[in-house]
Amino acid sequence: MGAVAVDATVYFGSKESDRQIVEVAKAFEEAHNAGMAIILWCYSRNDAFIKDSILLQYSCR
Repeated sequence: MGAVAVDATVYFGSKESDRQIVEVAKAFEEAHNAGMAIILWCYSRNDAFIKDSILLQYSCR
């Protein structure tokens, strides 16, 4: 296909984020070794970033 980059998304604080980080790290290592660019998209939009009814995701930007 001629791809020159690999990207992934991680939703920090989600139930799956620990697994996502490990899987993305492995895929990015392979892409890096192949000379490809890597792009990581990260989001904190989930209930783990709400405390006392205050949405904390904006403080992370």
